[in-house]
Amino acid sequence: MRLSDAVTIELQRLADNGNSVPLTFGVQTSPGRRLVTLEVIALLNPRPLVAQLRPGMAFGALSFQTRMRLAASQTVWTVATLDNGERIGTMT
Repeated sequence: MRLSDAVTIELQRLADNGNSVPLTFGVQTSPGRRLVTLEVIALLNPRPLVAQLRPGMAFGALSFQTRMRLAASQTVWTVATLDNGERIGTMT
């Protein structure tokens, strides 16, 4: 996996409550590339794979919003897998 500005993640540095932390994440695919999966990973959580999306035949820019539970202050990763097998990501 390589770090890339094409994958984004927005997460509050300090949340009022770790039970419900707002999260926005997304990816901008290159022309001709299709997104296969988009994953959100929080390694210190009891279940590190927070979300795994398979958007189908998605091209271009995609953005998602949700809330997640965080077990502690930690680094959160967003990893995108493209149709050519390339994995790109970013972290908070």
